[in-house]
Amino acid sequence: TPPVQGPRRNANPESVELLRAADHEARTIDVRRDDLGGPYPGVLADAVLLHLTRDQFGHALRRCHDAVEPGGVLGLTLKEGDGEEWTTEKIDHPRYFAYWREPELRDRLDQAGWQVVDLQRTVGRRASWLLVIARRS
Repeated sequence: TPPVQGPRRNANPESVELLRAADHEARTIDVRRDDLGGPYPGVLADAVLLHLTRDQFGHALRRCHDAVEPGGVLGLTLKEGDGEEWTTEKIDHPRYFAYWREPELRDRLDQAGWQVVDLQRTVGRRASWLLVIARRS
């Protein structure tokens, strides 16, 4: 089942506070509905978009595309695999994961106006990951 609307939960608000303390502009954003601002030279979504359904993922890719300047970049990481699941692994809070294979991921990026510059696979302790750098086409 896809994620249901629940309370907003920031996984690591301490990171935002550390950035602000170092005099950087930082804020939490819900990529599904918040104003992303921009245009930015790039967007980094490190282990973020893997928590979206496939429909939400496509919408988020288009929103990120609109938030970067022409020629801007997108960096993202996703877990490699098939299907989707809810899990409480690592933290005592249920989280939704969608897993991706390279062909479908490339297709989704292309549909949202991104050109893949680099796509690599890496094997972590618990999962295989897809690391993507794409440029706004």
